[in-house]
Amino acid sequence: MSITGWRVHFIRRDLAWPREVSPFIREFSALFGDLDQRLDDLGVSEGQPFLISPAGEYDVA
Repeated sequence: MSITGWRVHFIRRDLAWPREVSPFIREFSALFGDLDQRLDDLGVSEGQPFLISPAGEYDVA
């Protein structure tokens, strides 16, 4: 299925993490550390909306 328009998503911090630590999760944790703390440091609040372009990219503006 092709996405032809912009999509709105909302920040959610209560998502479940996988029980088994895969190489991807290990690398993600090494790069970003405590994600909740990082979002706090950036001033990103729970429920804050963000846009994803039709190309699947995050809208930084």
